[in-house]
Amino acid sequence: MNRPWALVLLGALAIHGAAADNDSGPPHLGEVVGSATVIDGDSLYVDDAEVRLFGIDAFEFGQSCGDLACGHMAAELVALLSARAPVRCVGVASDTCGRLVAVCRSRQQDFGRVLVERGLALADRTMSADYVAAEEGARAAGAGAWAESFT
Repeated sequence: MNRPWALVLLGALAIHGAAADNDSGPPHLGEVVGSATVIDGDSLYVDDAEVRLFGIDAFEFGQSCGDLACGHMAAELVALLSARAPVRCVGVASDTCGRLVAVCRSRQQDFGRVLVERGLALADRTMSADYVAAEEGARAAGAGAWAESFT
């Protein structure tokens, strides 16, 4: 991880700290806990369960935002968030692909919220309004993709 943006991601995690998410959030429909393997910025395996992060739409793995490799950065941030600690995903639904749609946390950090705050995912307003304020803050701050152009 000798890329300059990797330092930005690590700094963002340090600044974000381990603050707990105080929102009541969506209803609880089951959970999975364990080690995570990242698929992309909004999908991962937790143990053997494929999980889609609730309430966000992360940039696709190969997607660029101007000069920023925003899709790759989103996946790397999820990998950093899930490294060396159990991941707990609380399910709210299943998608049409049979994946658990869930709010995932490790060390009290909500993956979806961190991604949106860092400008590496958008709030999925069709799913929830939970991350809209975080997106508006990221846009105002010019965080991540908001500092570039993207489709």
